[in-house]
Amino acid sequence: MLVIFLIVFLYPFYCPLITTLTGFKLVELYTFGLPRYEFIIVWIALGGIIGVIAIVKQTQKRILLQEQQQESQRIQFQTQNEKQDKQLLDNRFSSCVELLGNPKESARIGCAYNLYFLADECPEDYLHPICEILCAHIRTMTNEKTYQERHREKPSNEMQTILNLLFQKDRFDNLIFDKCYKNLEGAFLGGAILSNTILSNVNFRNATLSIVDFESASFNKVDFVNTSLRNVNFNNADLFNVNFMFSTFSYVGFYGATLNQVDFRHVKFCDVDFWNAKIKEKVNFKETLLEKYSREEIIRPGHSFEVTKSQK
Repeated sequence: MLVIFLIVFLYPFYCPLITTLTGFKLVELYTFGLPRYEFIIVWIALGGIIGVIAIVKQTQKRILLQEQQQESQRIQFQTQNEKQDKQLLDNRFSSCVELLGNPKESARIGCAYNLYFLADECPEDYLHPICEILCAHIRTMTNEKTYQERHREKPSNEMQTILNLLFQKDRFDNLIFDKCYKNLEGAFLGGAILSNTILSNVNFRNATLSIVDFESASFNKVDFVNTSLRNVNFNNADLFNVNFMFSTFSYVGFYGATLNQVDFRHVKFCDVDFWNAKIKEKVNFKETLLEKYSREEIIRPGHSFEVTKSQK
């Protein structure tokens, strides 16, 4: 392209020279009616303008190419850093999971905190897996016979710590596992303190809850199907969309609790107190001792419901 431009641009200069030297008469360049001297000046000026434009274009192209190369290098560097960071996080995650099997409780508690912080830092990659791991650890540990014998009335520091991480807000009012599904099916929770907590998307099916404090807790989408509840405190709790079907209640209090869309079908009641409870929509007592009572009778003071022979 540059060669063609030079041939065309220099034509007025070498055309007379070739004609003089060879006698071969080349076609004269059209001068637009201008005298040759003036045309040459205009032609040189025009060539200069075209040259400047060409230089600017070439410079822009070179700058664009440099920017593309720099952007490519930046992306490569960023990708490399991200891979390194991901590798470090994966190593941190693997180390913490390994430490959950450490025989020392203090090490396992520290590991639970590290997993919690990792889930908070990188929720896209680790939030749900860590929630599943912590829940599985509770199920595994609390189903050991030695644990159940030692912690009938009070959970270990480790179990209480993990429960707090799952259901209590931090100092910044964050509940990072709120949207996660918490599977605690079959867990043994003796003496757990879960007052003023927020329990959502939780599975307590077939669990054993003894001397558990849920006072002033908030429940949403919680499954207690076929659960054993003994000496459990739901006083002033807010229960929404909770399923207690086929469960066994013994010395359970719902004083001042709010019940909305709660299913008690086929539940066995023994010494259960609903005094001053707020029974709202879709609270189902079908096939239970309370089926024959009105809401006013259920929540009246001092009325404790005993299990009948047909329910035993």
